[in-house]
Amino acid sequence: MLTMEDYLRVREDFNPFVQNGGKRSEDHTILELGEISAEEQKFHVPGHGHNANGAVRPGVYMNTLTPRQMESLTTLCNTFVPQLDVPSCVAADEATAKFYRTSASMTGAPEQLGGLISERMEHPKLRLMKLTLWLLSTWIGTFILCGMKSMSREFPYFRSFPQLPHKRREEIIMSWSNSAILQLRMFASAMKLLALLIFFTMVDEKDDNPSWKAIGYCGPDPEFKKQLRRLTLPTTPSPIPSPPRPPPSQHFIYHQDIFGPLHPGLIQMSTPRDAVANSLQRLGFPVSICPLKDNPTLMPFPSLSIQGDAVVVGSGSGGGLVAGVMAKAGYRVLVLEKGSYCARTNLSLLEGPSMDQMYLQGGLLATANMGTLVLAGSTVGGGSAINWSASIRTPQHVINEWSNVYGLELFDSKLYADALDVVCKRMGVQSEISKEGFHNAVLRKGCNELGYPV
Repeated sequence: MLTMEDYLRVREDFNPFVQNGGKRSEDHTILELGEISAEEQKFHVPGHGHNANGAVRPGVYMNTLTPRQMESLTTLCNTFVPQLDVPSCVAADEATAKFYRTSASMTGAPEQLGGLISERMEHPKLRLMKLTLWLLSTWIGTFILCGMKSMSREFPYFRSFPQLPHKRREEIIMSWSNSAILQLRMFASAMKLLALLIFFTMVDEKDDNPSWKAIGYCGPDPEFKKQLRRLTLPTTPSPIPSPPRPPPSQHFIYHQDIFGPLHPGLIQMSTPRDAVANSLQRLGFPVSICPLKDNPTLMPFPSLSIQGDAVVVGSGSGGGLVAGVMAKAGYRVLVLEKGSYCARTNLSLLEGPSMDQMYLQGGLLATANMGTLVLAGSTVGGGSAINWSASIRTPQHVINEWSNVYGLELFDSKLYADALDVVCKRMGVQSEISKEGFHNAVLRKGCNELGYPV
């Protein structure tokens, strides 16, 4: 598996299931990869490091917003998360009192959000967002976007958004949220989402957030963190003793625990080209190393030519299943995955860093009108690695509708029923539960009170 989005060209149309006299067809697929070192720079995600547990986590992105844009962004963040007076009823609770006294700018959230906007976000309206931030730093731009609410009875009568009092800024954002102008609604919802996301998910060097204790969130599961410490090989002197080295007969299982079950078949494209070729050859793929050209950035010629039976682009629910079935049947399958591989010991157990590491565009992929966030996996396993849900067999009335109404006869066939049996057995699908989850219990209670059958 190549864990990087590569420049590739696949030659020779190939059907891996074509049979020739009961034998596998000798047709093959050629995968040509462009210059690795040049392409690697295009897809490198900066700022990543390791936390105290040894897990990979993103660092700070470079903030390229202008001072004017940052002034507006900081003011917006402080409008959503302001510094408040502590009510007497919670003054005795130190964590809650600290939460009241903490604004977004006091935690460094605006700076982190500026880096996220600068380097991580990709959206057609990103330039419009930056332009709006700049306009809000000027009195005339604020007057255009905010109207009469930006004016004052005292000199200077026209004020920029950062110069307005907190209550007036709240009124302006509320008016944007209900505006007939789509762009203003989009800007208000995007700023609210981003400011709150960063404030509640960012962590300090101790993997802590000032709001978690106040809102009753304990942070990552301490028991799971202990398990990770026991498995992780320490890279620096630590008071935590190293795990005892297992006997040679158990080395494979030991390495699986440390690096994950897919580690033996992973090839990082950030490694030198010769090392990539050697790794592929050890895995049974014939590789030809092509001579380097004078200008590899043009990518007219491949850097490596890899011969295999099939190439699967993506390792998610579709690609991973196809690759597994074909590999089990004896085919040489090469899987291309642009995301990284997150074994158990690489999990930070933190929402913000995990979203940045395992989700497409850091979990910030949105529709063109910013009305819907699209949470898609960008890691080995794709959506199957990040999603969880209740799984049930396809109900018979649904199968009947698909088959009779829409003419999809496949779903009413024995082939589909057999495939469903295999999938359900592999995933452990069952209808018996020993304990209902909290969210489902709340949903069930609400439905019962409204008279809906559950």
